[in-house]
Amino acid sequence: MNCTILEFADVVEAVQNQNLNATEYVATCDEACLVMFGSGDPDISGPGVMIGYICQVTLTCIFGPLLPVLFWLIRFRMSNFITLLKRFLLKLRSTVYNINAFYAVSIIVAILVRIKQTPSILEVYFMSELMDLQISILLSLTVATVCDRIMNDAKFKNARVLYHAAICIASIFLSYKVALPKSAFPVYYEVALACHEIYQIKDVSGRFQLENVDDSAFKTTWIIIGASGGAGAVISSIGVLLAKYATRIYENVEKIVRIFIPVRLRRLVSKYGWTLWSISIVLLWLPYLVLITIPLFETQYLIKQLNGDKLNDNEWSYGQTTAVLLWMPFTWKLFIETISMSNLRVS
Repeated sequence: MNCTILEFADVVEAVQNQNLNATEYVATCDEACLVMFGSGDPDISGPGVMIGYICQVTLTCIFGPLLPVLFWLIRFRMSNFITLLKRFLLKLRSTVYNINAFYAVSIIVAILVRIKQTPSILEVYFMSELMDLQISILLSLTVATVCDRIMNDAKFKNARVLYHAAICIASIFLSYKVALPKSAFPVYYEVALACHEIYQIKDVSGRFQLENVDDSAFKTTWIIIGASGGAGAVISSIGVLLAKYATRIYENVEKIVRIFIPVRLRRLVSKYGWTLWSISIVLLWLPYLVLITIPLFETQYLIKQLNGDKLNDNEWSYGQTTAVLLWMPFTWKLFIETISMSNLRVS
């Protein structure tokens, strides 16, 4: 039995294509478990980088979905303080948007480098979840920008939206590149179970049971968007086919609306319909961003448990401090703008 193992594909080759028993293979080749589920990459999942992800999600929630809602709530409160506050928050938002884009690009580069260095299965799992998070963050910022335009008649920066869209498209392609092939999941399951039974490491076999494997939250989101788009296309087609009856249908619907819906409610919907729709859309992103972040930390914690002292990304290094310090421009901007705002208020 050949125990020369360089990457998890070698284990799959031995068990699947050479028809070896997974338990016997793992018992003989003790490196199989480490190659399959071990190592770690400090540039992607180190402690400093994980802190950076927390900062990224937190600031995205505040300056992405929440900020347009705040501006809408204070839109009629005209005072010197409100004007200064809006200017203050807009400058901070611009910094958050720029850092997020830079963060996403740096993660793309780090993952491209790592996938050429024989990562373990759990690392690939982690990178896939990380790409889903980055795509969701960029989408949430774009949606927030569009909704801010609808709600507050804010200026729409085409260059920024196109920049985020380009990064998002690159991230989508990369997310499919790092995805694990489901055809090999039975082998992953058998090896994970064997590693647990022989070496008493944490059982991760449940992650590779095909009936328990769901598509990522991002892919589910695109299924929903696609279904909505398809439904919209069908409805539009029906509308075109029934165009000659449109006036009659509209008149009947209008009569029903007048009978069953109070005048005040109709006026409210007419005046704030798009705004209320925008608020509901941006606020949906808040729980979504939190929920899509949780699996990332669960996988990182799992890698820690499986590797113990052998974990490569358990130490602080230059890369870890850099990942946290990437948010220093925001801290500096916050400091400068706070002083500037205080001076303007005094004067």
